[in-house]
Amino acid sequence: MSNLGYLSEGDIESWNNMDCSSALTAGEYYCVAFYADSTSLPMPSTANTPPSSTQAGIISTCKSWYLATDGDSCDLIPLYFGTFDESTFLSWNPALGGTSCTGLVVGTYYCVAGKSCCAPVRNISTPS
Repeated sequence: MSNLGYLSEGDIESWNNMDCSSALTAGEYYCVAFYADSTSLPMPSTANTPPSSTQAGIISTCKSWYLATDGDSCDLIPLYFGTFDESTFLSWNPALGGTSCTGLVVGTYYCVAGKSCCAPVRNISTPS
């Protein structure tokens, strides 16, 4: 795991109360990030230019897009950012199907910063 460039062997050992000289066990979960409190959590990566993989109806004033991944939901994505609530997220992305959130598709970008909302801190380039 330390070959990812942001984890050291010492971090893994400390956060998981283990010795890395023995192999990790397949199927087990390990801590790979530690934050003192929720205010120090990093923002998820976003794209600041309109990506090609979006759903119809996204607000025209969208400033930032987030790529949905496995396990995401319409109530969880706003929690990642902490700058908007679920109803705002749904209003920016009407194809999600309202509170039922039946339209959330993994691998699709969704608006996470409208004109009147703060843009997320980190940006990634949009894949071509």
